[in-house]
Amino acid sequence: MGNEEGLLGPGAGTRAPGVMPSGRTSDSATPDTAAVEPTTPAPTGAAPGVLDVVRSTFAGATSRRALGWVLLIAWAVWLVALWVAQPRLVSQDFLAGELAQGRPTAYSVVTVHEERAGGFSSPYRLEVSSVSDEDRAAALNGDYSGPAVSIAYWVDEPVAHLRVVDPDGLGSDRPAALVQDLTAAGVPEAPAARLSLEPPAQRAYTSGGWLMLSSVLVVILGPRPRRGTRWFWFWLAGGPLSVGVALFAVAELIRPRHELPGTVHPPGVAGRWNGLTGLAVGFLLSMVGTGLTLALTDLSPIWFLRS
Repeated sequence: MGNEEGLLGPGAGTRAPGVMPSGRTSDSATPDTAAVEPTTPAPTGAAPGVLDVVRSTFAGATSRRALGWVLLIAWAVWLVALWVAQPRLVSQDFLAGELAQGRPTAYSVVTVHEERAGGFSSPYRLEVSSVSDEDRAAALNGDYSGPAVSIAYWVDEPVAHLRVVDPDGLGSDRPAALVQDLTAAGVPEAPAARLSLEPPAQRAYTSGGWLMLSSVLVVILGPRPRRGTRWFWFWLAGGPLSVGVALFAVAELIRPRHELPGTVHPPGVAGRWNGLTGLAVGFLLSMVGTGLTLALTDLSPIWFLRS
């Protein structure tokens, strides 16, 4: 897994960026030999493949850094959009506090499904769907056999205007009691179609998936990584809030390890972090990052995102 051959095809990582293959596997020729035989032709290698052409395009320092800045800025823009649009899971006490302040403007009986990121996968998603009129009575009575039932409500705020009572620890009788509290406070029930008419969160989730795919393509097709192998960054590309995208952009594209021009690279890992290390670091990063974000959302479910 540490070798890039399986991911990228033969010959990957054996020459300097921008240098076409010449059939030479090392730089063992001395300056004196080169001076004695200046006209000796180099062995003719195979024609460059598509990967060679693509990678050589981004091999220059300027192109490499520009690509890194594009990835980093795209990640930052996506993170801000997700922070604004992602529905928030809140506690029953949090809803009671907002209800006392008269902040909810509408509510809906919904089902909730969390999809957490793990390894190479899309970022965290919180899927919220309206309960149909046919299933509403069963959902409120605790007889519903589908996904977890809860209450979603809207507030007139630019950030996280959709909030959902966390179904974890929510007894089967609580959704009905929450509906009674909201109705007594004069909060109207929203039409079932309202959730489908508000796509910002879905657009943010979709953009996160495209960001992940783009970063993996850059890992595979981009210039040769200098700190870790392509397998290392492949396994580290995700992580909580897709932080692996930012790490790759900075460590390998914007601020890569310094190399002299014309450096010839031996095949394989060649002193870099390998794929197994990336798999282990990615797993550890997911565990620590998820625990940290959960702790922060306990402090403030609105200001901090889950991952």
